[in-house]
Amino acid sequence: MTTTDGEETNDEVNVVSEASPLSRASIVSLQKSGPEDSTQSHYIVSRHSLQYHWALWYLKADRSRDWEDCLKQVAVFDSVEDFWTLYNHIQPASGLTWGSDYYLFKEGIKPMWEDENNVKGGRWLVVVDKQKRAQLLDHYWLELLMAVIGEQFEDNGEYICGAVVNVRQKGDKVSLWTRDSLRDDVNLRIGQILKAKLGIPDAEPIRYEVHKVCIVCFWQPIFISPFILFSIAYVTHHRVLSPLSHPFFLYCSSGYSLWLGFRLKLRLF
Repeated sequence: MTTTDGEETNDEVNVVSEASPLSRASIVSLQKSGPEDSTQSHYIVSRHSLQYHWALWYLKADRSRDWEDCLKQVAVFDSVEDFWTLYNHIQPASGLTWGSDYYLFKEGIKPMWEDENNVKGGRWLVVVDKQKRAQLLDHYWLELLMAVIGEQFEDNGEYICGAVVNVRQKGDKVSLWTRDSLRDDVNLRIGQILKAKLGIPDAEPIRYEVHKVCIVCFWQPIFISPFILFSIAYVTHHRVLSPLSHPFFLYCSSGYSLWLGFRLKLRLF
């Protein structure tokens, strides 16, 4: 694991969390190197390499500074063991102050819409129930992290860019960013798996937001892909259910919203 040295030391990121699931470290395989030294035991740590290198970023909102200046890369890792070492030595999402974010992205992808790997994509967004924050926030975030680095989205791993948790007083959010918003089949399958991994009930909707729609001004003409229509769908473990008539919002970076108000007649499957 490689840590990133910055000019400032962030206490929140460096605090060890005693509540973290240390027992998960049991996946580390320790093997004796051999019987040749009877006076001292030698162990070799068997590292479980990940398919991709992952970078953890941290952001604490500060209105006096630019957004990018508030964003700090904490560490880069490429093994299961390094992931748990990092996870067990940072604050859980529930321990962050309001306005803070964690971003876990493939190395080389910046956690922003404008990055060339993200600009044509979108995100599956899960809003955490404020009444169940204590039970759900850390659970959702950890399950999402393990699903992402563990390549649990079947053959769609190449379309995964990263995972985000936004800690907000008005309501926390976790999201999964994908590379190509036009790949309807891929994104729908990713959404189904995501909902199953987090254990979200069938009746609770999650939504997909397209980055290009989010960053365009509401008065500017936009191209609406078929998948934007699917983005209001209710994703379940085995099918997608959509109301026959359902207005929906996609949010702009300016804080305004686009009222699209389409009357949809999507097949149930």
